[in-house]
Amino acid sequence: MKKMKLLLLLLALSAALSACTFPGIGTAEKKQDKVENENGELNIYHPEGLRVEKREQTYRLRTPDNLTQSVEELLTELVTACDNQFTSYTYMLGEDNNLALTIVVQEDASVESRVLLAAAITETLFQLPEIETISLTRTSELGEKLSEEIFTRSSVYYYDSDGDAYDRYNPRTVRVYEAGADGATLVEKSVRIYPTPDESMEELLIDHLAATGTIPRSTKVNSVSQTRDTLNLDLSDDFLSEVSGHTPESVVYSIVNSVYTLSDSVSYVRITVDGETVSTFHDTVVLSEPLVFNSAILKEE
Repeated sequence: MKKMKLLLLLLALSAALSACTFPGIGTAEKKQDKVENENGELNIYHPEGLRVEKREQTYRLRTPDNLTQSVEELLTELVTACDNQFTSYTYMLGEDNNLALTIVVQEDASVESRVLLAAAITETLFQLPEIETISLTRTSELGEKLSEEIFTRSSVYYYDSDGDAYDRYNPRTVRVYEAGADGATLVEKSVRIYPTPDESMEELLIDHLAATGTIPRSTKVNSVSQTRDTLNLDLSDDFLSEVSGHTPESVVYSIVNSVYTLSDSVSYVRITVDGETVSTFHDTVVLSEPLVFNSAILKEE
């Protein structure tokens, strides 16, 4: 029996995926597509059998200068194009146009259906060049959270029914520590993240924390390295911005606790900013020395 594999590459603006099938069932086709065609119209992607295809009819945005309304228009089109595989949605655009999207789906959806739907949604929305990342949460009709995933333009989606030697393309479930409602404690969550060839797991975790507003939304990772048991994380100076309603401790330790759990070989996390040592974060948390996992800041269940 032939292996069934699905590889969906969400490429940058210059190259978008036109179709992708399971080898042995169909042919994979890739061609260059502009984000917008000459008439200023966008493509609407949808699952079709075991592949993702463009809808024959393109869509012209009614309010292309309004990002929030553009997202609303595309999501409305996607509900219909995807045959109501998600029945309702809510979303929020962050300060840096990181999109937090929650969709209501059927609980018994297969893995293939989930991957295909996520690819169709993100491929469609990433045609809006302002959107940097998409945090996609799936819930049941009763409001139960089924999954939470973070996608970037370079995300690689891979489904392999035999689970063989393609682990680096498979989603990885990791623990992250997001700010609690009080802004002073952290809440442990399990998040499914898709590793990419161009981004480390630490970068993807920082992207997730930024997308959720736990840390400053413009924060980026400059470099990641490890010296013996110390993980060295160099961040952009956006990290030093204030996060309204969050304590300095919750901001710093959301990062430390999250990256700490990625590897058993890490005992300490050292944070620098643009290659320089920062003595303290907002005159509260000492950054001149490596930090350890902080269990005291976790919200009690």
